Amino acid sequence: KAPKGLGTVSLWRRVTIAVTTMFVAVVILMIVVVNSAFSVIVNRSVTVVLNEQTQFARELAIKDTPPADMVDRLQTRSVRVRLVLPDGRVLGGLDHRPRVERTIRLRTFRLSAPSAALNGAELTLAVDGQLIFGVRARVLRVLVIVAVVAAMLMAVIVPLVVKYALAPLDDMTRLARSIARGRRGERLWPEAAD
Repeated sequence: KAPKGLGTVSLWRRVTIAVTTMFVAVVILMIVVVNSAFSVIVNRSVTVVLNEQTQFARELAIKDTPPADMVDRLQTRSVRVRLVLPDGRVLGGLDHRPRVERTIRLRTFRLSAPSAALNGAELTLAVDGQLIFGVRARVLRVLVIVAVVAAMLMAVIVPLVVKYALAPLDDMTRLARSIARGRRGERLWPEAAD
């Protein structure tokens, strides 16, 4: 008999709490890993876009592309361009649409070109990763919703499974309590001999 004041938690409850806690920990770890991996992928994607556009800009400068055409060819949905020519004129712009600052990556470099119009011009590329960051936010939101639903399902299913799995121990506990109350002739008669 347990001393007074020392409460015991049933095995059923301990196993349920342990399994549910492990499940929640694994789901949280999965969300963190997916979010981190997505961040790495986003950063690499933005870097790849910057590298490709930088290379393309240098090729256009070597081909002596007119400055206005160069700006038009370099600008895309996610890339904004500003070209400052040696004579001080500015083509393109980086303020055409509102952006979330943390999603923007800038790269500024000087162009080498055969013509004086582009030689020494300063080109700034701004890659707005807002679209990619938006996808990441949606993926994270879906993961959290799935995790919450899965945790709620676990809270319902695990107790039932544990109760079923521990039923033989409950039978032994009932029998032991019955014997302790004086019914010494009672025995367990399992259906399967093993």
